[in-house]
Amino acid sequence: ITWNIPYLCTLTLQAAMIGFFMVRINAYLGPMAMAAMLAIKFGVLDPMNQFERRTHRVQRKLDTLNNQIVDEVFSMVSVVKAFAKEAHHAAAHADAQRRYIANINAVVIYRCVREFAYGCLRAFVFCAALWLAPRVLSGAAAGAASVSSGQLTGFFLLLQEFQDIFGSIKMHYEVLVREFGDID
Repeated sequence: ITWNIPYLCTLTLQAAMIGFFMVRINAYLGPMAMAAMLAIKFGVLDPMNQFERRTHRVQRKLDTLNNQIVDEVFSMVSVVKAFAKEAHHAAAHADAQRRYIANINAVVIYRCVREFAYGCLRAFVFCAALWLAPRVLSGAAAGAASVSSGQLTGFFLLLQEFQDIFGSIKMHYEVLVREFGDID
């Protein structure tokens, strides 16, 4: 928490400054690119993160179950040996471990799909801005002022930096939310 919160504040200020300069370069492309990134965050990533929160809750419950099984058996070793229940407890532990590993595999697959989708959407935003750029250069976009090639190059460098910072904010925020859930 002490590391993520200041870092998130710094990244947010950097994103705001980059957004300001993107809008200064072009009042048409800048807001479009930033709005697209926000739409990705709130329209795609947030609903997907709700599923991840549920899987983390399941993972914590399975971890608790595994610990209970192990603690119970170790505290009653002599009783387990006396009634020859080793196989029963071993099977219960193996089943709990199997469910735990299946949940971890689901989380890993989900994260891979989510990050792939996020990368594809980022590339789509960049390509959409690149597709609109010639129209802006020629002044064909409604109400858009013409920009020079150097300004447009600067815009795309800023857009790339904005996307990187946006991804860092997303990652650090997810870590912060996950850590708050683990604090007892």
